[in-house]
Amino acid sequence: MKKISAILLLAVLLFNLAGYRLLFSYLDNKAVADMVQQLDRNHYSKHGLIEIKIAMHLPYTINSSVFDRYDASIKLNGISYNCVERKITNDTLVLHCLPNNRQNAYRNAENEYAKNINDLQPTPNSHKNTNASLLIKGLVFVYNMQPIQWQVCNFAGVLRTYQNITAKMPADVFSHTPGQPPEIV
Repeated sequence: MKKISAILLLAVLLFNLAGYRLLFSYLDNKAVADMVQQLDRNHYSKHGLIEIKIAMHLPYTINSSVFDRYDASIKLNGISYNCVERKITNDTLVLHCLPNNRQNAYRNAENEYAKNINDLQPTPNSHKNTNASLLIKGLVFVYNMQPIQWQVCNFAGVLRTYQNITAKMPADVFSHTPGQPPEIV
């Protein structure tokens, strides 16, 4: 009985340390993937689109007259948006976006859960940081899931390219000294 309760308490501790971040990260990624599938199938209302204009000061931009399908995520004022389409006119990038309500709800739930498990309550003097609150904040947010992108290189192809380059070099590229260099006295 003691072993089971110890294992259960250890599982709860591990979940509170990092497991909830993994869970909410999974839910966040799933919400984005579901939204992209919904947008790809055109299951959205054109009237619900929000237009965002961004100034672009780039030379030689190509203007487009129609909107192109575009996948991106934007976080603006704490709200996550998924871009549906884009258009470049003159020096402005025009994005049509939909708010991702599920993703926003998951992020709010994650923040509330983190506050609850760490007993972080707002105080009247919340702008003053004590050493204890900095320690708690450091422990809570040390584990930050960043997406890892892997790229596998074709090392055999790179090696063959290198061998081809060295084989084409003439043998007399490197000059040899005619004798021993002079000694400095």
